[in-house]
Amino acid sequence: MTEATEQNFDQIRARNDASLMPEIEAVRSGTAVHALEQFARAYLGMYMNIDVDLSPVDRVATLANPELVDAVLEGFGAAATTVPLPDAAEIASARARGNEHPMNFIALAGMDLLAERAMDEALALPEERLQSLLSFYFASTAELENRWYPQLVERRPETVAAALAIYWGILIDRGAAYLPGLLALLHEQRAAPIMATLSLTLLQRWKQCRLKLLVELLNVAFRYADEQDLRQLIETMLADQDGVNVKKTLLWMAAAFFISPDEHEQQLTDYCQASKEKILPLLDFSYRLLQPGPGNPVKMNAHALAVLLRIIGPKFPPKVVDGEADDSFSLKVLWLFHRLGEQPADTARREIKWLRSARVMRRCEAVLDEIEAGLA
Repeated sequence: MTEATEQNFDQIRARNDASLMPEIEAVRSGTAVHALEQFARAYLGMYMNIDVDLSPVDRVATLANPELVDAVLEGFGAAATTVPLPDAAEIASARARGNEHPMNFIALAGMDLLAERAMDEALALPEERLQSLLSFYFASTAELENRWYPQLVERRPETVAAALAIYWGILIDRGAAYLPGLLALLHEQRAAPIMATLSLTLLQRWKQCRLKLLVELLNVAFRYADEQDLRQLIETMLADQDGVNVKKTLLWMAAAFFISPDEHEQQLTDYCQASKEKILPLLDFSYRLLQPGPGNPVKMNAHALAVLLRIIGPKFPPKVVDGEADDSFSLKVLWLFHRLGEQPADTARREIKWLRSARVMRRCEAVLDEIEAGLA
């Protein structure tokens, strides 16, 4: 810290002492919102010119004398534990309007302080209070480090799910194309109990989600959600595709095929109609869904796999150079062919014979020869 900066903070401390010492009890009680916010921003590392390598408490101490610092920290604790907070819906509505509630950073600083000193106590706060604190966390436009949220995901997943259902639901109703926290949860295995429920909710309500996110949500739902609930949702969504993007409709048809191949084979085949615009997302989705990974593996019988190859192969015949796939499309298609080769030999031969009966599969004759030659 330069001498000029230190002198500047001396002046800030002097001003804070002069203006806030007379209302130190309001600061201590967590109700002096206008006074506490600047200290909360400093605590959370958001205050420009304060060294982020300092501890959170030391950052607060750059702005106040020791007595006032103690009162500020008590005020943070009160904001997290006792001061009335807006509920998750109110916080989400403010965020949707582009606003931040004045208690946002104060309550988050208090929760971080409490979690550092007594994590079990922090995680045992009442349900509605934790939902408000979670909503503040997701409403924050700053990327804040957080020591309690990962613990809450692991130890109280039902609380996180309830908060996000409210918070994300309001953002979706306001037309949001982005849901804070979603990407991290989609790729966090310990968040599986949360996403098992929320994935179905989002799939049903979030019509404006981007194609890649729709793929990820379907992937999570197939691996973690109740199969009957997912089946019912897919049928409901298929019945309501008027005006929906062609590629999204394709994904719902593909999902229906994956969950009930015999019933939806012809529907998927007819919809694709050798259209690369539809077959490419089908390839990406199939490859993503059938990859090994956490959760329940997505299974597909040999004939269903052959149906996929019959749709995809003629438009994206795998290109192999020196024994390696020549491009990303070829890599995915080859992987699907090799999945067929992993089936019991008699079953695989029967499906290969079925594939060869289609003239368009001549474009894939080399890979079919390779797969068949490798069967036991």
